[in-house]
Formats: sequence, structure tokens, C-alpha cells
Amino acid sequence: NDTAVLQPGVYSGGIDLSGNAVVTMEPGVYYLDDGGFSISGNADVQADGVMIYIASSGEVRINGNGEIDWTPPDSGTYEGFCVFYERGLSEEFHLSGNGDMQVTGAIYGTGAEANLSGNGSADTLGGCYIVDTMEITGNGDLILGHDDARHFDSE
Repeated sequence: NDTAVLQPGVYSGGIDLSGNAVVTMEPGVYYLDDGGFSISGNADVQADGVMIYIASSGEVRINGNGEIDWTPPDSGTYEGFCVFYERGLSEEFHLSGNGDMQVTGAIYGTGAEANLSGNGSADTLGGCYIVDTMEITGNGDLILGHDDARHFDSE
């Protein structure tokens, strides 16, 4: 039930946001060492210009039931990426939208298994995925490649 503002940096053990927390993640790279990134319960998370780097073990697990708004950085090394798994990791990526969930950046994890489920009417679950395998299910509008997603030039 707390309100918090998170700053970019190194988070040993990962980040776990749950309950009725209201969280603002300041723009930048969040380097997660030996832990994942989890949002659950009715957390209300605002993450504009945020990229999560999974450096070692740790999965990304986001279960909606609240409002989650997540856009990637618009410049720099990780421009356009919301999640970047260190090369060689085979962790899982779970994204289930049961509320108003907007995730518009790219998800990169060449060894990752992505599980997407959209059960809300306004869920945008990522702009693009570079993963090993993907399973998509859902009862609502599931939009991949949304107009708000970043587009990459080959130049």
C-alpha cells in the first residue's frame, strides 16, 4: 500500500512490486543481478523510459490487475528495449494483462520462453519479441506491434 519512486541502478536480488503499491520508476537502466522483475497484485506502476537488464538468474513476471504503463528509453544503447536478458540466459518472461497494461518496447532474450496472455480490453503486450519460444493465449484484445511501439532502422 506504499507509494515509492525507484531510481535506475543495480538491484541485487531483483525488484518485486506487489499489493496496492503506487510506484514510479525514473527513466534509465535497472540492472538486476541475481533476481528478476515482478509486478503483481494491484500495483500501479509508471515506467517511462525504463529498461530492465537481467544480468543473471531471474525471470520477468508481470501479472496485471492494475494499471501498468511501460515505455522504453528513446535514446542510448538500449533505445527501444523494455527488457534485455544477458546473452546465454534461458529465463522465462511472463506477461499477463488483467487490467490496463501498456508495454510498448522490445523484449530481448534469445534463450527466453515468453508467455503472453491478454485478458483486458486495453492490453498492449510489447512492441516486438526476440525470444526462443512464445506461447500466446487470452480472452481480450492482445495487440503486438502496436502503433506506439518503437521502430528500428537498419542504419
